[in-house]
Amino acid sequence: MVQHKQVQVTTEALDMINQGRSANYKPNIWKYEFVQALNNEYDEKIHERRAAKLKEDVKRISVEANGLLVKLEMIDDIMKLGLESLFGKEIKEGLYSMALLINHNNQVFAMTSMLPHYALGYLDKLSSLTRWWRNLGLTENLTFARDRSVECFLWSTGVASDYQFGSLRKTLTKAIYLILILDDVYDIYGSQFTNAIDRWDSKEIEKLPDRIKRCFDALSSTTNEAALDIQKEKGWKCVLPHLKKAVRILVPVLCIHAFIYIVDDLTGEVADFLENKQDLVYYLSIIIRLCNDLGTSKAEMERGDSPSSILCYMQEAHVPEETARRHIRGLISQMWQKLNTQFMTQSPLVQQIVKTSINIARVAYCIYQYGDGFGVQDQETRVHILSTLVEPLKLT
Repeated sequence: MVQHKQVQVTTEALDMINQGRSANYKPNIWKYEFVQALNNEYDEKIHERRAAKLKEDVKRISVEANGLLVKLEMIDDIMKLGLESLFGKEIKEGLYSMALLINHNNQVFAMTSMLPHYALGYLDKLSSLTRWWRNLGLTENLTFARDRSVECFLWSTGVASDYQFGSLRKTLTKAIYLILILDDVYDIYGSQFTNAIDRWDSKEIEKLPDRIKRCFDALSSTTNEAALDIQKEKGWKCVLPHLKKAVRILVPVLCIHAFIYIVDDLTGEVADFLENKQDLVYYLSIIIRLCNDLGTSKAEMERGDSPSSILCYMQEAHVPEETARRHIRGLISQMWQKLNTQFMTQSPLVQQIVKTSINIARVAYCIYQYGDGFGVQDQETRVHILSTLVEPLKLT
């Protein structure tokens, strides 16, 4: 009987074997020093007091003013400015109230004047998250992977923009970043890493190259940290198994983090919805997958990566690429209709969960609308980041 020796493949050998499979992503354009130097001049106490006064001014305006149409326009402005979490009571009352008569321009000025304090407060969180990522030390070891901390923060901000969801934005940013890294690691190491993640098995982990072990250690510690944060904030001790189960796939991990942070009670109507949320996760997954394909398929086909939905439909239906793209856009439209139906048919208690889930799909559409918004940083995604996170809001 012939006995085969077990061959230990070194990290260097694996790199040489898989070099052609790397996407050769460009270095991160948002340098660590630049992000750390971003200054939020509105983070001082004087601006906190001003923001509090403006908040009271807007509440007073909503009470004193008269006219249903103008009232609805004011509510619309609040929603567009992302300040609805600060005026939930006023919005609810306004939808049923006929009392409003005030100069509309003054209302908008009062509300936009609050934005520097509330919106640009994101800079502090972004700065701390880039420090967290640098301290993990994965960038130096996983040079083939995408270093995209700012883009990940943009995604989490789009999912949970309300001011009170700071903890959720922090956790989502970390989760998105690690999943992005995992995606690139899978491209290189395939099933070798998949088995370790699926089982969280120490024996499987020991078989991994050293730098990939560090990636798993970062994933494990971040998942445990998220579970501990949720326990401190909500008092729930049973979320870690759910986080581990969802950690490999983008949509479930985003959904489960969002659901846990948003809801205060996991019983009754909310529990019933979460138990039967498979359709919601399915619609979101299809939208994100197909949006990703529309944005990245050209580059992937040039690299010889696994076939995208576009290429599969081209071969299946014997049609040119543009026809396949129209078909994929039609499928995305169908999924959006189903998501909207999910939102409209739920009670107000559950609608917040569905709304946050829909935001996940909205950001995916934004990121991949003009191409690979993660892989290629210096185009439309850069414009979004500058206008949302970097450049001061211009008040008129």
